[in-house]
Order: sequence, then structure tokens, then C-alpha cells
Amino acid sequence: MEIIDSLKEQVSKNNIEQSCLIVEKIGEDKLLEAIPALITILSDTDSNQLRNTIAVLFKIRYLTVERHSLFKF
Repeated sequence: MEIIDSLKEQVSKNNIEQSCLIVEKIGEDKLLEAIPALITILSDTDSNQLRNTIAVLFKIRYLTVERHSLFKF
């Protein structure tokens, strides 16, 4: 997917600001197919800022899914 490739490219160039913007866009668009790439980047990057951005995205998505799950029977 193009946005995932863009993210990988920006991470490889160590362009943290742009990488964080792409991660935020992935979250806004709710691109579940990006999760494997995000997990890899989360574990491989040395950037606290990028790791935090990804972690916040996962936290927000998890809470949203958890909240909706509470109302399903």
C-alpha cells in the first residue's frame, strides 16, 4: 500500500516528523493493514517520538474497539 511504503521510506531516511504525520494519517484512515508495518517500526526505531506516536495510535484504536465491544452481545 502506498502510504505504508511512504512511511517506510521516511523512516529509512530518519525523517521523524514526516513519519509521525504519516502514522497519524494511518490512524485517521483506520488502516488496519498497516498494523504489521507499524509494529515492526515500533520495535526497530530508536526515535522516542515515533514510538510514542505509534503507541498512542494503538492505545486510541484499542480503547475505541474495546468500548464498542462492551455494547455487543
